[in-house]
Amino acid sequence: MQGIGVLGAAADPTSFVIAPGNVNVWGTAVEIWGTDDSAAVLPVGGQAVWDIHKLRLTDANTNQKTYVLRLIIDDTSAADGITAGTYSEYDLYLDNANRPQAPVDILTERQPADICMWAQLMTLDGTSASTLSMVFEAHGYPN
Repeated sequence: MQGIGVLGAAADPTSFVIAPGNVNVWGTAVEIWGTDDSAAVLPVGGQAVWDIHKLRLTDANTNQKTYVLRLIIDDTSAADGITAGTYSEYDLYLDNANRPQAPVDILTERQPADICMWAQLMTLDGTSASTLSMVFEAHGYPN
């Protein structure tokens, strides 16, 4: 499991590279939060539940493309989360030459520490090579 890139937690947080399938096809789901990440990433006293507040697009290998980002929640797998309908979708447009430097505000529901999250990407006008790199901001809370 790759550690989550938390905005502001490090000078150079790890970006997740997420690839779509072809046009209108979901790419492979990438785990961005694992069962041990609350204890590893969040401050003591704020590890009981967590949520994602923002994402920052750090790079794209194609210019001026439209994407849909799906964040999937489940305790076993991305496929189970999709089947259960425990996911949210966010529309993103990225202009690689002039991408916004400010984070994109999103807000997921609070989840218990042992729940996992995956990110999955689809492009509406790109190709399977139209990858996005991003970091997520996670917040932790006590019970």
